[in-house]
Amino acid sequence: MKVVSTKQEKMESVKELHEKFEKAGLVILTEYKGLTVAQLTEIRNRLRGCGSEYKVVKNTLARRASEGTDVHQVENHFTGATGILISKDDIISPVKILNEYINKFESFKAKVGVLEGLVLDPGRIKSVANMPSREVLIGKALGGIKSPIYGLAGTLQGILSKLAYAINAVKDARAAG
Repeated sequence: MKVVSTKQEKMESVKELHEKFEKAGLVILTEYKGLTVAQLTEIRNRLRGCGSEYKVVKNTLARRASEGTDVHQVENHFTGATGILISKDDIISPVKILNEYINKFESFKAKVGVLEGLVLDPGRIKSVANMPSREVLIGKALGGIKSPIYGLAGTLQGILSKLAYAINAVKDARAAG
């Protein structure tokens, strides 16, 4: 993000961030102190790949931008070197990537998160990171939906087979007798 200098630029930056907070399904505040520019760029690029973004903004501007959004619940965490992960749609993939870097870099930490209005402490953020991916969850849900249908189809097929055998037995009995 470019350096904001004039009052007008600050207002535009706050407005832009406020809109992102409103649309976000997930916002996580991190402490990035001690990371190099190259490491932050690596994190940003990986998160961008899953449709999320990682921003470093001034805490005062972030506090103002959070007003009227779910993120306002954690405004007291806008202190120190704060980076912000913002994700609209996918929730699990960005948290998994973030958790990778938290484990990789000792100085990189999750402070707090907001998931669809619910405040997440670092422990809960880690729990979300350990969940299966969206695709796996969808696959499991579809498998759960499909399973009873296959069972019903198998039962109906068995009933129809028995009916066909019974009709064939009656036919054979009439032909013989």
